[in-house]
Amino acid sequence: MLDLCAGVGTLGLAIARRRPDACVWCLERDDTAVQYLRRNLARQAAVTGQLTVQVADLMEPDCLDAHAGATDVIVANPPYVPPSQPLPPEWAEHHPRAAVYGGADGFDVIRRIAALGAITLRPDGQLALEHDRSQPEAVQQILIHHGYSDVTTVTDSAGDRRITVARIAAKEQSG
Repeated sequence: MLDLCAGVGTLGLAIARRRPDACVWCLERDDTAVQYLRRNLARQAAVTGQLTVQVADLMEPDCLDAHAGATDVIVANPPYVPPSQPLPPEWAEHHPRAAVYGGADGFDVIRRIAALGAITLRPDGQLALEHDRSQPEAVQQILIHHGYSDVTTVTDSAGDRRITVARIAAKEQSG
C-alpha cells in the first residue's frame, strides 16, 4: 500500500495501525514533513504494522519504479487547490504552499497520481484520492481517462463529497 503526498503520515499510520498485516509505504517530498512523519512513525511503532518512509517527488519520472505493478492500494491527500482560490487564514498560515496548491487548475498532482497509479497498481488495485468538494466530477473524469473503472465519489465524515475511489482495470493480455 502506498500513501502518496503523505505529509506527516496520518493516512499511512492509520492504515498500518488497523492493518498490521499490510506493508505500508509513506511517500513525501518535503523535508520538514518527512521529519514529522519519521517522528510520528517512531511514536506509533509499537502499534503499527510494517511502515516505511520514502522521500520521493511524484513529479520525478522514476519516483515509483520500485513499486511498479506491485501495489494493491494507493491513498493520497494531494495538493488540489488552484492558486486563484483564497485560503482560510488558519490554512494559509500553517501549511506550506506546495502542500496546498495543485497547479493552475488544482489538478496537476491529481493527474500525476492517476498516471502513476495506472502503472504502479496491480490489476484490480484500488486508488483513493482526497479533493475539494467542488472537484468530484473532474477527478472522476481524470481517473476514467487514465483507465480506471468503478469510479465513485464518497462522502467524508463531514458529509462532503471529497474522496474519489477507483479500480484500475486488469491489463488485457495480447496473444
